[in-house]
Amino acid sequence: VAVFGYFMLHMRLRNLCFCLVWHCVYSTMVFHKLTGSQVKVQCNDGSPAGFYYRQGINQTRWILHLQGGGFCYDKTSCFSRWKYARHLMSSKKYKPTINDLPGLLSPNKQHNPYWYDANVLFLPYCTSDSYCGAATNTTLNFSFLGSFLVPDTIAELKANFGYNNATEILFTGSSAGAEGLLPNSNVMDALKPEGSKLWVFSDSGWFLDFPPLHKGDCHSIGSCTEQGGLMRGFNLWNPAPIPSCIDARPQSEHWQCMLARYTEPYIVPPALWLQFRFDAAQMGHDGIHHEPKSPALLKSNMYNKLPKI
Repeated sequence: VAVFGYFMLHMRLRNLCFCLVWHCVYSTMVFHKLTGSQVKVQCNDGSPAGFYYRQGINQTRWILHLQGGGFCYDKTSCFSRWKYARHLMSSKKYKPTINDLPGLLSPNKQHNPYWYDANVLFLPYCTSDSYCGAATNTTLNFSFLGSFLVPDTIAELKANFGYNNATEILFTGSSAGAEGLLPNSNVMDALKPEGSKLWVFSDSGWFLDFPPLHKGDCHSIGSCTEQGGLMRGFNLWNPAPIPSCIDARPQSEHWQCMLARYTEPYIVPPALWLQFRFDAAQMGHDGIHHEPKSPALLKSNMYNKLPKI
């Protein structure tokens, strides 16, 4: 009995140590800068873009996630963004490692039963263009080169991270990151290893372009609709949406190719779209800056209009 008890204690301690070490190794993501003569992407301020990487248990499964964070479209919005959200325009203060990302990026099997074992890339957002820009040296002294982040990242993964062995790939993004899936899903499909499967999962990126409940003037932060910002951004970013979408529209409507309801028919890989009815960003674009907090507010005249938008 004593020997059995000692054996069980030893096994418990051994398993505990294994779990602690596994958590330490597999929950930590390390930042890798994208540099070199072939790299085109960079942050708004010229600092190097890059990605956080965590090696998974299964070396053939991959998740690539685009971070959200809005965008800027003119001098006022970009200078305000630089003042109050510089981490979305520069990598200079990025941490060398990050830990414990939630949801689909988690290595915890209980929290993420289907993708816990995958290699994970978290691509921090520092180009302010919904990952579609191709403009350098703009009049604002900022570059907008987000369209190069995905192809430059894939080139690095193929060269140094074993991406050529991928069999299953999940391409995800939230908010502006989900909007960034639109111009980049077909790029991912074209660059995927032969024989691999690619799926796209959009979280809160199906923005609407209907007339807002309360129209702003786009002259101050938070006063612009999604379509108003995209129209202005297209003049600044030199964007690269899906070519087939662009070809199907007159030039005055090219900005629509950064909205899911216009672009979805042209996306090649299978895609799943998740959108909340009371999405805070969408309501802000529509001039509603307070989420409903009670049944009484939900019944109010303002929120009764939402389903009609």
